[in-house]
Amino acid sequence: MPSERPSGKGKLLPLGRIARTRGNKGEVVVETGSEEKDHYLALRRAFLCDEGGVKSVLIERVWIHKGSLVLKLKGVDTIPEAERLRGKEVWIEEADLPALPGDQFYIFQIVGLEVRDKEGNFLGRIEDVIETAGADIWVVRGDREILIPAVKEFILEVKPEEGRVVVELPEGLVEI
Repeated sequence: MPSERPSGKGKLLPLGRIARTRGNKGEVVVETGSEEKDHYLALRRAFLCDEGGVKSVLIERVWIHKGSLVLKLKGVDTIPEAERLRGKEVWIEEADLPALPGDQFYIFQIVGLEVRDKEGNFLGRIEDVIETAGADIWVVRGDREILIPAVKEFILEVKPEEGRVVVELPEGLVEI
């Protein structure tokens, strides 16, 4: 793992780690930890990071195979070349991600946001997101930990550019 966050022209985000090779033409499988791998299908560049530093790479092709994200990197054309990349972190620039429709956000956009109720009372900050088959669950920490389902009934406003979220929670949810 690199000792510090790599730097590029824009804000860099961790995509995942190269877990293994795939196929015989230098393809690699990236463990992303994300259920939404289709967001990454248009990627054309990335940064590979390890203790030795950061290297910019071009991506020739991206696809999903059996639930895993597979990358074909320019200049990596054999299994031994791909094997040398195992364990490297893969980072991408935020600007390379596609915009999401209206009320959808990437997890990195909401983690850290301040959460207030509609009366303006501070409830905490979003520290984590638990992805589920249904609605995601926001882990909010302030005086106590609150688990808030990310559903329209509870989330009144999400303003990442202002660093805040406004919620209207059902009676008793904060006390649980």
